[in-house]
Amino acid sequence: MQHAECAVVLTKDRLHFDLPAKTRIVPVKEMLESESSVPVDNITLTYNPDRLMYVLYTSGSTGRPKGVMIRSHAF
Repeated sequence: MQHAECAVVLTKDRLHFDLPAKTRIVPVKEMLESESSVPVDNITLTYNPDRLMYVLYTSGSTGRPKGVMIRSHAF
């Protein structure tokens, strides 16, 4: 988590753990329950195939996790 420098983490309630103070933790259940209250009229989405979507961390054969960057064009 330190290497990824996550600004927002989506997780289950029971999986919360200590993160830097600047990290916003959003429980998935809370996000789904409040989805209907989020106005979508002013949202503009621009597709960029090179935009980073997420980073998947593997356990790493060296004992240090390795991040695999998944970009939009993979979908």
